[in-house]
Amino acid sequence: MILISFNFSNKKLKMTRILSFILIAVSLMASCQHRLSSASKVSESGVVKKEVFKEIIGLSKAQLVDVRTPEEFLAGHIDKAKNINFNDPNFKQTIAKSLNKNKPVAIYCRSGRRSASALIILKEMGFKDIYDLEGGFLNWQAVPK
Repeated sequence: MILISFNFSNKKLKMTRILSFILIAVSLMASCQHRLSSASKVSESGVVKKEVFKEIIGLSKAQLVDVRTPEEFLAGHIDKAKNINFNDPNFKQTIAKSLNKNKPVAIYCRSGRRSASALIILKEMGFKDIYDLEGGFLNWQAVPK
């Protein structure tokens, strides 16, 4: 009888280990869920909807860049945005001096055209984590329906 009892304890110990492993795995997946949900909302081109853009600039250490002209920037911009004029002949040099390639970059312009071009340039320069606001600042300011 002692052998049966010992064998039962072994099975119980194995079951406890398996359940512990499953609980740890589920906990890890749950903690990553928020990050995965944001990442899955990014298109291949890097263009993201306004809600995702808000989440990215609110939760991450993203470098927020407005690529409009200084005049457009002064007329209104997203809080904490840095203005780097896409039309400036020194755009690439300013990007290289002002931004960290190892941190995410969130960019926008008025409607999305200049920021889409800027995104391509940033990729060519070696930036990896780039998010472009769909519809630009016009979309940002639009009142939800």
